[in-house]
Amino acid sequence: MAKASLKATAQEVGRLVDSGLLDDRRSGNQRLVRRPKLNRVTTSLGDLLAATYGPLPVMTEELAGVDGVEKAYIYGSWAARHEGEPGGVPGDVDVLIIGSTSFDALDTIAERASARLHRAVNIRRLSGSYWDGPPACDTFVADIKARALVEIPVKEISR
Repeated sequence: MAKASLKATAQEVGRLVDSGLLDDRRSGNQRLVRRPKLNRVTTSLGDLLAATYGPLPVMTEELAGVDGVEKAYIYGSWAARHEGEPGGVPGDVDVLIIGSTSFDALDTIAERASARLHRAVNIRRLSGSYWDGPPACDTFVADIKARALVEIPVKEISR
């Protein structure tokens, strides 16, 4: 993915290990690399990368100016981690669109965002009236509203 030579990659990995941003160990003739245990530097770097290249900025860009998007939120495990709940790195990103955007457009957006984030992006759409007043039997909406929600700043195109 980096389109770099094996030698250049090994040198950069060595620098990251030397700086404490990665850990490594040998297994035979292989060098195994992983992220180190969380510390002040790696936590701050992770936060910086998420704020710059993570789901919130990517979805903000992907939804900018999309017709029919009234509001948008990231919910689920990614939103929970963003709000400080402990847990592992989420394997996917769950996005809720409030509005009338076509499902085809949302599928295209999800595919582009998935490619950029290297993880699945699941988009679900609800109408504004349904979001504001779901039936009592709808546990999905009640569950989403009860948990962490990260609003995606969007602007609707008026036509």
